[in-house]
Amino acid sequence: MLIDDIIVNILIILFICLILYLISYVAAVFAATKKKQLGLEQKYLAEDLPGNLITIIYAKRGQKGVVELVNMLKLQKYPKENYQIHVVFDNFTDEYPDIVEQMGGVKVWRINKGTSMGKDNALSWLLERLISFRNVNAFVFLDADRVIKDDFLANINTALFSNDVIVPAKEYIVAKGDILAGIYNVAQKYYNRIFNTSRAVMKLICPIDSGAVAIKQEVLEKMQCVDFKDKKTEHLYSLFLASKGYIPVFAPDVRSKVKYGSELPLSLSDKISIFKYGLGKLVGGNWKIAEYLISTLRFPVLAVIFLYLAFFIFLYHFEVKNMFFYDIKYITSAAIATFVTFIFSLLVASDEKINPIMLGMYPVYKLLGDIFPTKNNKKDNEENEEEINSDIPRGDAETVMVSDGENMLKCTAEVKNTGDGKQIVFRYKSKTLVTNTHASVKAAIDELADKMQAGGLKLHICGACAHFGFKPNTDISSQTGLCSQKDNMTEDIQPEKHLFETCEHFCLLSELNNVIDFDSFNKNDNFNE
Repeated sequence: MLIDDIIVNILIILFICLILYLISYVAAVFAATKKKQLGLEQKYLAEDLPGNLITIIYAKRGQKGVVELVNMLKLQKYPKENYQIHVVFDNFTDEYPDIVEQMGGVKVWRINKGTSMGKDNALSWLLERLISFRNVNAFVFLDADRVIKDDFLANINTALFSNDVIVPAKEYIVAKGDILAGIYNVAQKYYNRIFNTSRAVMKLICPIDSGAVAIKQEVLEKMQCVDFKDKKTEHLYSLFLASKGYIPVFAPDVRSKVKYGSELPLSLSDKISIFKYGLGKLVGGNWKIAEYLISTLRFPVLAVIFLYLAFFIFLYHFEVKNMFFYDIKYITSAAIATFVTFIFSLLVASDEKINPIMLGMYPVYKLLGDIFPTKNNKKDNEENEEEINSDIPRGDAETVMVSDGENMLKCTAEVKNTGDGKQIVFRYKSKTLVTNTHASVKAAIDELADKMQAGGLKLHICGACAHFGFKPNTDISSQTGLCSQKDNMTEDIQPEKHLFETCEHFCLLSELNNVIDFDSFNKNDNFNE
């Protein structure tokens, strides 16, 4: 019957998925046994050749742990002459910037304009001022709520000898009696020791954690910015770096801790956006990006358990003929192999002193936490959402159009006048993006268009159109210009357009047929007019 055939085909697909999961799990556990080989050759060389590091702490409003973190950095077992400490205080109105400045040996940067600039913009702003420093090997970025040990920078230096981008191991701070944080911390340590360490052994892409990451200066000089707004942009930036040949690599010996519940998880729409962006970076056969995208589809632990139970129940009640692997002994063999691999993985992770009982409780707590978020998580999420959106006052916004390649999205944008120039506040639903401060609105629009294009979007306004241009000798603060599109012109008269207007003739400069590539032109000696 047709229904029977459909059920059998679904079971075949699910069984194949289970086998692939088992193979990847076995491979990860086996690779994790090679942890001691990581950085072994560079360890002693790194001790004799300490690199020059610039450490940047980003402190947003309300993060009081910045003083403790600065103290931890000042007590590092690393030559003092080989690292600097910079702290960016974003919209702080209390005494903490003064306290840190009085500690000495720290460069304090204050951003006090009444609104929060945000981590992404604040770090990019500071990088513009520090990127050209001479004799700097790498930049180390830390959030003010992180906790590190005294060997943090030394381990960073070792890992940087063979990698361009270092992603430290993240763990959770466990207060006395906090069982939930303890369970999640055990699961995080297990994930670090088995899955992330195996990725490090195989030099596979590890998503950046902007709360603690190290990037070589030569990489930042080419990228000219960081993209650390949220977890989604961290994944997108990781894929972007990988597409340029700079693989973010996990470093198991470089560790930092953070309070559990202080980070917003990825939503389903975020995961879809990451997957779509990664597919666009597969041009050229970058198999590491392909593997990274496949790894995002990994089954949750409970899903694997439920699948095995479903197979056992189904085969106990029904007999599937002409399908040799649908004998219960094959399902049993796969289940036993998965369980044995898990037991062996606990032995591999024994150096982390992982409590197997607490680890076994994690899948259930994770499921319950997804269905019924705790009050603390809800409060943290609401505070984070409020901080992202409420710091920027809503003025008279104008409607702007953005294309995602298939649909036109109606968004809003408004021009903010600051003491140093102009910036654009762009909003789509609950998301907000603020540009750096520029001398002209057009420069701010160019920055906004570039950031959107990196995310697979197209800013569909006159200010980003190839047909738009300013009047000769016009004021750089002008928000209007002239359109040269022939269908919009009356004879030779160019109509005046506002920067935020749009029309059906929108076109990027790179899409115009009459654009000449001057680099190619100069290299072509046989060109005849």
